[in-house]
Amino acid sequence: MGQARAGTLRTRHSTLNTPAFLPCATYGSLRGLTRQQLSSIGFEALLVNAYHLYLQPGIQSIAEQGGLHRWMGWNQIILTDSGGFQAFALSRLARVSEQGIVFQSHRDGSRHQFTPESVVQMQEVLGVDMATCLDVCTGFPASRKQVRAAVEQTNRWAQRSIAAWSDARMLLYGMVQGSVYEDERRRSAEFLRSLPFGGFAIGGNMYTFGQPLEVLRREKPAMWRVVSFTSSLLPEEKPRHLLGVGEPHDLIDGVRSGIDTFDCVMASRIARHGAAWRRVAAEGWQYERINVRTARWRNVQGPIDTSCTCPTCAANIQCAYLHHLFKVGDSAAGSYLTLHNEWFLRQLAGQIRSSVLDGTFEDKFGYTT
Repeated sequence: MGQARAGTLRTRHSTLNTPAFLPCATYGSLRGLTRQQLSSIGFEALLVNAYHLYLQPGIQSIAEQGGLHRWMGWNQIILTDSGGFQAFALSRLARVSEQGIVFQSHRDGSRHQFTPESVVQMQEVLGVDMATCLDVCTGFPASRKQVRAAVEQTNRWAQRSIAAWSDARMLLYGMVQGSVYEDERRRSAEFLRSLPFGGFAIGGNMYTFGQPLEVLRREKPAMWRVVSFTSSLLPEEKPRHLLGVGEPHDLIDGVRSGIDTFDCVMASRIARHGAAWRRVAAEGWQYERINVRTARWRNVQGPIDTSCTCPTCAANIQCAYLHHLFKVGDSAAGSYLTLHNEWFLRQLAGQIRSSVLDGTFEDKFGYTT
């Protein structure tokens, strides 16, 4: 069964059964869904982005409302992304120095600085359950020289993050970098595991950097080889999170590669554009991606997936009706599909966990689509 494993992660707010998928509530909400709708799916944890909350409404503003959980009305687990990737990806001007990252806001062009210390402090003020360290993100592809410099800087920042970490109730995750170079992944992982981190997040993969679909398909096998190699270097007793990866087959390959938790915007992003995943066989996890905006679905009766028990399919929302909502620009269409897609990943993660526990993982998931 490779490195597939199941566990239980206890945090200050609640317990997370792994493997698990964490929806991206980037700005403090999962776009298009109310909190009640999100709760109806049954998720135990969310990912929220510290960069975006820092810019709007501001960390102190949330603190004055009683912290992130109270502000959101969410009493379960929250993992925060440090925002290092967003500082690089969204800023028109990002500069890395030994001190930290200076960047321009993508909202108004104002200049800001993140340091390892300030990022840890922000997440402690928010009161989250799990937090990530500031790291240096390299694009993809990147030269070995660039990646080595990023790993060395990230390691130095990791030491400063540990020194700034004062709230033991918050699990602090070290950020493993190294791109596709195994020696750099080893350099990163071995250094970070020498520090008292509560868990580890694997970043810097090609999937995170918005490459064209044909590039992703070509590079995916290499990515999983690197992820599996990296996981093997990390402590068995601590959780491993893979950043920004979360299509259905990614959960299967990721668990096989030793990953415990995942996050990705894909489920809600494609839903807003009419796309949904659905099973194509009663047994196993073969699936396809359809798009109800296309003419093929204009007169199709029945839900997206007759075997699905998500709130959208259980209510027998017709494909023809969803097609109509998209055509007239009704935002409810994206909400219906977001409910379905997020439910799909939640159910998949639950079935993967059950199969790992009963020793049938490879029998049920010994393929990808």
